Amino acid sequence: MGFPKLDQTLVYTCGVKSGYSFFQMKFYPIGLSGIVGVHIVIEENLYSNSNRVEEKAIVSMELIVEPNAIDIFRKELATLGRTEEGSAKLVAIDKRLGNIC
Repeated sequence: MGFPKLDQTLVYTCGVKSGYSFFQMKFYPIGLSGIVGVHIVIEENLYSNSNRVEEKAIVSMELIVEPNAIDIFRKELATLGRTEEGSAKLVAIDKRLGNIC
């Protein structure tokens, strides 16, 4: 796939931001080391008739991953989509321990 390149950002989105539900994964390179940042946003409107921010469940997080973890995650997602069974995990680097958790 050739990712990551220094100036390349990939964004995958499902749903409509501030709508009923929304999911986004943004992949971007961090420096020249090949390490990738993944910003994940999950949003759900708790009440379908309201646009108040307070009535939304919103979670946002950043994971730091190695490119190989993205390849494995992509394969697991493809299998999950094809078979509708199993799970897909994006494994992050644990900077506190200097290894992968």
